[in-house]
Amino acid sequence: MTAWYNSLVRWLKANFKNSCVSASDFKPEVGSREHRVWVGPHAIERSRRGCKLKQSGPLEFSLHYFDPADEDQVLARYREPKNLLLVGRVTHAGEVVDPTLRKQVFRVEMENGAPLPSFEGPFMSSHPEPKPGDEVACVFNENILGRHPEPWESRELKRLPPKNRERILQGLRKTWRL
Repeated sequence: MTAWYNSLVRWLKANFKNSCVSASDFKPEVGSREHRVWVGPHAIERSRRGCKLKQSGPLEFSLHYFDPADEDQVLARYREPKNLLLVGRVTHAGEVVDPTLRKQVFRVEMENGAPLPSFEGPFMSSHPEPKPGDEVACVFNENILGRHPEPWESRELKRLPPKNRERILQGLRKTWRL
């Protein structure tokens, strides 16, 4: 069985290529090298003609084949999605939209000078749940799917008690690579 599997792997690597970038259709400059996908000659030809190759994952992302000799030039055209960490105060805690993911609608007024003066939308929140008046840290991801017109997507909201404020902010920066 092992010999048969290894022969299949050798055949795939001899006949298929794994020189692809997975990039957003909504923001084509956002993408990254995809090492786990191998494409055959017909898919490579279609990609060169401008067809979008799709894989499992967000429908708004496509694979783009590139010649391995041009890898550095190609990868220089892409960037990682941006994340944003803002601090503000909860002005309204609304309905729970997903109990499994602990997503709830919150309205947050951000600190002065923040790129978003206020935001209302669903955030994942951890226990203890923030209440109106609580200082919170809000994590946002750049909208790279284009499912709504806003430039940012809400991700996580954490209450900032005064004694753990800096530790929580540092943890969020590390988790979300900010």
